[in-house]
Amino acid sequence: SVHIAEMNFSSSSSSSAASSSSTVFILPSPSESPNSNAIHATGVQQNTAVVGTAEAFLRGKNYALRSLVVMCRGLKDEGGNQLLDIRAHPWTTLASSVLKPNAAEYGKEIERRWEAEAKTSDQASAKAPRPKAWKLEKILEWLDNHPIQDEIDVNYLRATVQERKKAVEDAELERQATAAKTTETRNNWTGKYPYLRLIHCLVDNDDIKRAYLRRNDVPTGRMHIENRNSVEKRDKTVWELLSDKFNDPTFTPVTEKLPTLHSDFICSEEIPHSMVETMGLATPEKCQSKFASMIVQLNRCIAKWERSGQGEGGNLDEEDDDDEQNNFLEEEGKEQESTFTGVQNVNYGILNNRSQVALDSRHCFFPYQQSYLLYLWEMLNKHDLLRSSLQKLDDAVASSNGAQGVPSVVHANRNVTSVGNGTSSPVTNDKQTSEDINNLSTNITALANN
Repeated sequence: SVHIAEMNFSSSSSSSAASSSSTVFILPSPSESPNSNAIHATGVQQNTAVVGTAEAFLRGKNYALRSLVVMCRGLKDEGGNQLLDIRAHPWTTLASSVLKPNAAEYGKEIERRWEAEAKTSDQASAKAPRPKAWKLEKILEWLDNHPIQDEIDVNYLRATVQERKKAVEDAELERQATAAKTTETRNNWTGKYPYLRLIHCLVDNDDIKRAYLRRNDVPTGRMHIENRNSVEKRDKTVWELLSDKFNDPTFTPVTEKLPTLHSDFICSEEIPHSMVETMGLATPEKCQSKFASMIVQLNRCIAKWERSGQGEGGNLDEEDDDDEQNNFLEEEGKEQESTFTGVQNVNYGILNNRSQVALDSRHCFFPYQQSYLLYLWEMLNKHDLLRSSLQKLDDAVASSNGAQGVPSVVHANRNVTSVGNGTSSPVTNDKQTSEDINNLSTNITALANN
């Protein structure tokens, strides 16, 4: 009752198959169970549950998905559709280069089916198909009309398709979950409300303000060094505190009413978490990036406002001309004294003791859509965080000319002077260098004493 089928197997995927023109597969006869044992013609007991032609061919192709698509062409599912339709979900989530076969691959499948299945004894005189001369439409039509008939191969292909389909669906679900998580952290902030909420996360909590002032401090002690990479043992950074506060659904800050600052702040507004939850999760890295971006833009706008004259009395309140004239020499004397002693007040960006005209003109130097920068300036100044944020050096020690006045310890300034015999000789400007060093030392000493 053993059915021995001899089939030509001309696949080029395996060197052993290519070297042999025919391969013998032992298949169970219709009267036998697929799991029963049979006796080969040589007398050796064989297991009839052997690898079928479809599985052998697919193994030779390293179980490529394109080869599975080719072999399933013509097989139908319970609904009468293609068993593996590459135009249906979830196969559409894969790249076409991985899934879509070409005409040559379909043509080789026609030759394989003709040799292995379609060429029966009563068709020995039939003319073999010539798919190399056909168009793709005719190739697919032939495969649809001549599907694989062997029951073992059909069952194997159906099981393989279901297994691969589940794997693709699971991979797609995992990709969607990863994309959703990435979207939560990468959504752009739009409008003023996320920035205003971040500002109030800083100024409404004293612990966060203290952490902000000490954000650049390097902790001392062996335990701090050992625990700096341990999230459980080290203290949270200011950006981690801001992230927790920003993502807290119970935190609902209220903006201050500042009608003279900008039209956006004529009335106070609440900023609940529901207004910003669609803009993604505020991670510590995102909070740090957004705040640093605001500080950079704020610093540029303040610099323009200061250069315009608004910062140091460009538009003064109306005063009596006589009083202004009487105070001129006194103010000039104080400025000269501060220059020589090194004691000079730093008013860059500070809003205290500024004229109302200067304060009311600030919005002219900011983009209208970025009113939150004006609000940030106001809040940082109110809570004494402005100097720590801008980190501008005192003018008494800062170099206003690009450090050109600082003497070089490598290349001394040399002047070329003429000598009586008509030749020139380089002379080092030791006197100027000494004066520069003395002035710099005086300024540093005055700052240290104050």
